[in-house]
This record gives sequence, structure tokens and C-alpha cells, in this order.
Amino acid sequence: METMENSTYADRKRQKLKRCYVYNPKPMGSKTKKTHVEGHMKDDSYWERRKRNNAAARASREQRRAKEEMVKERMTLLQKQNETLKDAVALEMERSRNLEEILSEVVDQKESDSVPSTSGGFYE
Repeated sequence: METMENSTYADRKRQKLKRCYVYNPKPMGSKTKKTHVEGHMKDDSYWERRKRNNAAARASREQRRAKEEMVKERMTLLQKQNETLKDAVALEMERSRNLEEILSEVVDQKESDSVPSTSGGFYE
């Protein structure tokens, strides 16, 4: 049951998937240990690496926030659809009960009409 909203979400997801942050943590043992860099070792290449790392960290956080926002939007959409479907199911259940009652009444009426009467017959 694909609606216009679902296809729009899927299209957006496909478009952003290429550039979105993908959660893929490294095993704890493979991370490098932090080391303190002495002041005399902080040359231009150190500061350039720090600048690039800070930019990468900022971009990663922004991508994570964007992904979380997309998930929240999708969750809200699905919750609304779920409520709509629950209401539709409740309505159909009520209609089914009403039709069963009508059918039961019709069957009871047919049964009472087909039972021969003991009084007022032809030969009395």
C-alpha cells in the first residue's frame, strides 16, 4: 500500500543515502589511543589536521541530526497512518457486527415465516 507520502520519503531517503552518515562503529580495540601533542610539535600540519578533523566531526554530527530528524518524521507519519488504519478497522468491525445482526434478524424472520401455523389452517 504505497502512498504518495511513502514514495516521497523513499525518494528522499535514496537521494540522501549517498551522503548520509552511516552508523558503522569500529571495534573498541581498533581505535587509536589519544596522545598528548607537546607545544613544540604543533606545527602547521598539526593545525591543518585539527581543522580538518573538527570540520569532519561537525559534518558527522549534522548528518546524524538530519538522520534522526528523518527518522522522527517517518515515525510521526507511520503513527498517523497507524491511527487511521485502527479507526478504519474499528469502523469495519462495527459495520460487520451490524450486518451480522441484520442477517440474524432476517434468518429468524424467515424461520418464523416457514413454520406452519397450527391455527387458521385450511381444514379447520
